[in-house]
Amino acid sequence: MKRKILWIVCGLIAIHLLILANLSFTAWPEMLAWPYFILKGWLPYKDFAIVHTPLLVLDISIFYKIFGVGGMQLKIYTWLLIALTDVVLVYVVKKLWSLRAAVFSLLIYIPLQIFYDGNGIWFDYALSVLALTILYLLIVKKYLWAGIVWGLAFLTKQTAVWFLLPISLVLLGEEFSKKAKKFLSGTVGILAGAVFVLWLFKVLPDFYFWAIKFGIGILPRASGQIDPPTLREFLKAFLPFSILIPALVKDWKKYFPFAIWAGFGIMGAYPRWELFHFQPGLPFLAIASGLFLLEYPKSSRAIKLLTFLYIAGFLIMFSKYAVSLWHQPDRFLTPSVARVAQTIKTTTKSNEKIFVLNSWDSLYALADRLPATKPWYPQLAWYYAVGGLEDKVTEDLMVEPPSVVIMQPYTTTGLSSFKPKKVTDYVFKYYASAYVIDNSFFILTPNK
Repeated sequence: MKRKILWIVCGLIAIHLLILANLSFTAWPEMLAWPYFILKGWLPYKDFAIVHTPLLVLDISIFYKIFGVGGMQLKIYTWLLIALTDVVLVYVVKKLWSLRAAVFSLLIYIPLQIFYDGNGIWFDYALSVLALTILYLLIVKKYLWAGIVWGLAFLTKQTAVWFLLPISLVLLGEEFSKKAKKFLSGTVGILAGAVFVLWLFKVLPDFYFWAIKFGIGILPRASGQIDPPTLREFLKAFLPFSILIPALVKDWKKYFPFAIWAGFGIMGAYPRWELFHFQPGLPFLAIASGLFLLEYPKSSRAIKLLTFLYIAGFLIMFSKYAVSLWHQPDRFLTPSVARVAQTIKTTTKSNEKIFVLNSWDSLYALADRLPATKPWYPQLAWYYAVGGLEDKVTEDLMVEPPSVVIMQPYTTTGLSSFKPKKVTDYVFKYYASAYVIDNSFFILTPNK
């Protein structure tokens, strides 16, 4: 019987990956550009600005070092991480509850993971498996290891701090001081090791500025960074969490801890609303839902009706989402982007520098060419608000003019409406359009 269920688990994971492989993939440009810079010897925070803690980027860099840099490699890394999360979810639920509960939880987690823009990789995705591991280690009383994993989670993304409250609630009770000391020992050990490595590479001051002072203190309140949802987006995002309502009504003590972990797991959606920021809270929602559905036959008629309506409503939402992305072009990795990268390769030498203006930073990695500016900064309003930054970028362009400039037209609204004046004045004065690809990407070369 157990072997049969394990085969079912393997089949569900395979189906999960098969669905993802047929959906539009979101290849965030930073997940190609930043690891590429590292492989070229550039140091994060010092040679290129990054407002996140570095663990995920370093891990992807190692993966690229082994398998090469490219869109397919990024997909494979992403799907391996998702499969790992599936496996850890099944392991944790099986160990703490039952194999049947693990199957139910996975069956629910798969559509949840996909629905919340799951076919891509960003820092939030990696928090899912780490947060789930932390909960398991706390429950089995391995507090030192829980602290170590939380340290790794914080080094993955700063929003791991939101999990400290539910972690504290688990630690409360008998021998709180002893448990907390073990947890803190693990956390301090990992973070102290990270600080030592940053100091060793002489990037500690840069890390403090970009990841702590700017990333935590300035960025969340920066103009254009706060992006609240519409009412429709809000309802769409929280409908899958509505199953917690009948679950809490049925057994408050049993399901309240899951609601707390799921609730703090989605706090990364503030201040910039995106569905993928919900990813760290999804494993806990899936576990609560799986345990609740196991009790479905024993539930009252009212709860059965609410559960049926929930399942029907979510399946409709999930189906519409999957159909809308089925066999659609990958985001940020369209055929046009591939043609631009190939054009850059054929029109420049491997040691020549380029400059991407108002287009995807992943073109550096895909074309295998370094930026003409160092340090390199993302062309976003909140970065360029740092005093003297635009002057530094313009000066770098003058000192080492890029062989080509790749740009897309500016828009009147949105992120692509930000137009750094000094930078664009320099480019438009000394460069002219040489190639136009798909009436969208302009390859500019120096004026003769």
